[in-house]
Amino acid sequence: MEIDSFEIKSEELSRNIILVSESKDELKGKHILKYIKWGEREKFYERTTIANRISTEKEWYDLTHERPAQIILPKLQQYRHIISLNSELLLNNSSLLSVYTADDFSAELCAILNSTLVALSKQFFGRLHGAEGSLQLDVYSALMMSVPNPQNASPETSKKIIVAFDSMRKRKALPLVDVDSTDEVNWTGELALADRQQLDNAVLELVGITDAAERKNLRDELYYEITKLYRQIRVAEKKMQKFRSASASKGKQTAHGIAEEIWTELAPQPKSFSPLDFVPQGAKTETIDLPIGRAKIAAKSLLHDDGVNIGEIFVSLGSVERSVFVKTLADLALHGAVKIPLAPEICAAAIRKNEKESERVNELFCTEAATFTADENMQEKIVKELWKKLRNN
Repeated sequence: MEIDSFEIKSEELSRNIILVSESKDELKGKHILKYIKWGEREKFYERTTIANRISTEKEWYDLTHERPAQIILPKLQQYRHIISLNSELLLNNSSLLSVYTADDFSAELCAILNSTLVALSKQFFGRLHGAEGSLQLDVYSALMMSVPNPQNASPETSKKIIVAFDSMRKRKALPLVDVDSTDEVNWTGELALADRQQLDNAVLELVGITDAAERKNLRDELYYEITKLYRQIRVAEKKMQKFRSASASKGKQTAHGIAEEIWTELAPQPKSFSPLDFVPQGAKTETIDLPIGRAKIAAKSLLHDDGVNIGEIFVSLGSVERSVFVKTLADLALHGAVKIPLAPEICAAAIRKNEKESERVNELFCTEAATFTADENMQEKIVKELWKKLRNN
């Protein structure tokens, strides 16, 4: 939300991170150790984005080995189209996409990504977020966008792109279109600015429109379509704002109520899943009667094989992978006669796919919750409520 320019500058950001690589033993007597221990009590290390990058060689709080990106692309956007040059190589969090490129082309690529041509392409590959027309751009959709290659530009065209972008980097970014304006004759917002038009002309030249008059006609058509699209989005947004205002007037919004509203708007709604959904057809299985209760993995010993304790009942499974598979099912409150794959490698693959799907859905829920409130505690509560709705679906 703080990013409002085409180049990120650290002095304009209100939040900081602490970069620490030392072990906890090396940090004894320092205030930062108290902060780390507080984070461990809050179990931050169990969160998906952190757990995925923890290695045996690095502490969970160590970000010093993370690779900063030259270009930062927001996942969520509505009326502004801002892809920022990260010239200071600051680290970004998971709400932003990292774009890596050869240093020689980072400025040119960032400029091209900010063109109105790419803004239109984004509408085809991003997905609508809620009912207000916000657009979410995930990694897979960003990779599918049509982006002209800066390496194909002639020296003259490349210079035009850089000159226009250098001008844009010196100012704040405006909404691409003034969506509340009724002006149908003149371009509004970013589209009315000379450096924006110069950039778009140069990018159209890069894709092969060599005739100046043809470029202007094509650019005008592009601006017309973008203006019409953004104003249609604004109409939908105003309708939803009225709906939310009416909902809020009925009483204080709760995590449960917000989750209910988010769930209703999701299209398509995610379906409940478990590792069983990722077992390939034809895999050899055995039917095991799983009791109700909390599960705990029991490692192989002199007394028993690998397995799981569920309540007071021990279920022998013969491998760690099958034990993890069954514990995951028990954690999801699945019980009764269940077909468990015999092959440990099939169980392991199913668990990995289940975790990947869980990450995807959790990221969707987190993103949806963030559109309703900036309060992180409330966001967590909303996400928990959304998971309840998914599991009960």
